[in-house]
Amino acid sequence: MNDTLRFQLEVPEQNLNHLLSEEDRRNILHIFKKYKLEEVYDPEKEIVISCRNLVEEDGDIHTGHKLWKKSPEQVTTPGNLPRLEPPAVSGARLHQLSIDYIDRQSTGFFSRYGYIGYYLSVIADLKKMEIIDARGEIADE
Repeated sequence: MNDTLRFQLEVPEQNLNHLLSEEDRRNILHIFKKYKLEEVYDPEKEIVISCRNLVEEDGDIHTGHKLWKKSPEQVTTPGNLPRLEPPAVSGARLHQLSIDYIDRQSTGFFSRYGYIGYYLSVIADLKKMEIIDARGEIADE
């Protein structure tokens, strides 16, 4: 694997007052290492981790992924990562992490991700440092 890992954090859309603490940031990196997410896909360029959304308490875990218009069953889960079948309701406040495994930037106007590589969406409990549900797909033009 390329040793380039860029850690990027974004404020979740639903709650602009919610900022990730230093502990949350450490926990995200712990989750990345604990579940060996660097082994999901070996990118040529870099890996970018972004905290994108909050999954509300007692909310549907699968809607937390927020990227795919297709049903959660249609999106694969790589390796031995956790996968919950719908309906799945969160019992705690969870975060949606996007992990971009970038081979190269895409110049295509219709590129969904803006790069060629692999996209992984993870619903995680940062306090317990656990992945609840993971879904991913090849990112191409």
